[in-house]
Amino acid sequence: MPYDARAIANYFLERARREGKALDQMKIQKLVYFANGWHIAIRGEPLIDEQVEAWRYGPVIQSLQRPRTRLESQGTHDHYDDARLWSTISCECEDG
Repeated sequence: MPYDARAIANYFLERARREGKALDQMKIQKLVYFANGWHIAIRGEPLIDEQVEAWRYGPVIQSLQRPRTRLESQGTHDHYDDARLWSTISCECEDG
């Protein structure tokens, strides 16, 4: 079952927060893109429920393009407010 791309992004954002790292918009896009690609290669089905577009500077997932919460102006990101599913994904990913 594919997930909302924002939920996958939230998983990466939470991991980065726990590790004291910052993720900018491009890193988030690429992490979700690579996770989706690996998921297709290993399980034969997409991880996210939307298409990835090929833009000039790399892959773009439209739902990850819109502005997010308070840290956007500083070039770092907090989370996607309307997709709080990362904890479920975290359990599935870390279990193997």
